[in-house]
Amino acid sequence: MIMNKLTDKKKINALIFLCAAAYFISYLSRLNYAAVMAEFIAESGLPKATAVKPITAISITYGLGQLVSGYLGDRIKPRHIITGGFILTTIMNFVMPFAAPNIGAMTVVWAINGFAQAMMWPPLVKIMTTALDRKTYDRATVLVSYGSSSGNIAVYLIAPAFISLSAGWKSIFFFSGCCAFALIFIWNIAMNRFEKAGVPQPELNRGKKQDKGTSGTAAVIRSLGIALPLIMLAIIAQGMIRDGVTSWMPTFIGETYNLGTSISILSGVILPIFSIVSFEVTSYIQKKWFQNELLCAGIIAAVAAACSLLLFALMGLNAVVAILLSALIVACMHGMNLILICMLPAAFGRFGNVSMISGLLNFCTYIGSAISTYGMGKISDIWGWDAVIISWIVIAAIAAVSCFICVNRWKQFKEE
Repeated sequence: MIMNKLTDKKKINALIFLCAAAYFISYLSRLNYAAVMAEFIAESGLPKATAVKPITAISITYGLGQLVSGYLGDRIKPRHIITGGFILTTIMNFVMPFAAPNIGAMTVVWAINGFAQAMMWPPLVKIMTTALDRKTYDRATVLVSYGSSSGNIAVYLIAPAFISLSAGWKSIFFFSGCCAFALIFIWNIAMNRFEKAGVPQPELNRGKKQDKGTSGTAAVIRSLGIALPLIMLAIIAQGMIRDGVTSWMPTFIGETYNLGTSISILSGVILPIFSIVSFEVTSYIQKKWFQNELLCAGIIAAVAAACSLLLFALMGLNAVVAILLSALIVACMHGMNLILICMLPAAFGRFGNVSMISGLLNFCTYIGSAISTYGMGKISDIWGWDAVIISWIVIAAIAAVSCFICVNRWKQFKEE
């Protein structure tokens, strides 16, 4: 059965705003430990490779949870999956301060939070692809991505403010938990109204038989061939740089340029500001210049490699220059993420498993995230920040090459 897409502009804007708000709170309640990690390291005296364990754990469980969430999103009402995720993340944010300073307990709590957070994105994609036509969906992904960047900005503004006011780094978790708790009620009240207003609801696959030749993940693999693992490799590389730089930049800036933890944490605000700009720039150049998504993503990755090389050449000269170049690198990765994670899943609509594909691709992001958040800290401890910057150059180049190889196959896939 083909559902009519939503055409009422007020309802479209309301749905997009609600999804963006959910994504905002999701980021606020997931990135808060990364935002205060520099302060936690300074207070606890733990090595970076030890203090980063909760971030490594949340990256692993968040990535694995994407597969579960993607699978469930095609079979259970997505709104219920998201509600469950916010209930669990509320609890974990309230528990996290009491787990400190036991790094083992903190790692377990944050690992559970990662699984809760994984219940957000694939169901949101399912909701939006069901209710919105392709053009509106592409624009919606940009606007909803603003929610993630805004959440990032908020946590990097609030965290140093709390620390400066002597509330301590633990207070950010209580604040985030309260926000997530409030979102549970807002989300369900709004979704009830949408259902009553006739907003198209996802058609669920509860074990019904489908034509295996034209549906399912296996059909996607057959259709894309070698291009699929290369796309996944590019996404892994993107996740390594995006989350690795985001997690470690406050520590990198603080140690390299001898800045206080509050100031170095505040420097992290510029990353999501640049990412918001990158969403608009990426969306524009993809539509106007490079309509092949893989070509556009490859060019963006190449720009990130060039910025990383320039950062290495100018290492240690000026904190402002280092922050700006780091922000450009992260902005490029957010642009790649917009294309490969947000826009690409809509092309798989004919296979009937948008949520599953969305979860699979996002899973790859957090494979990269898990590797980089631990690996970059370890590299820094052993060889210093110069070696970390070199790793960014190599990883970005791998992402660019992987995308360029897939350009022609992706063009054929979209034309089939």
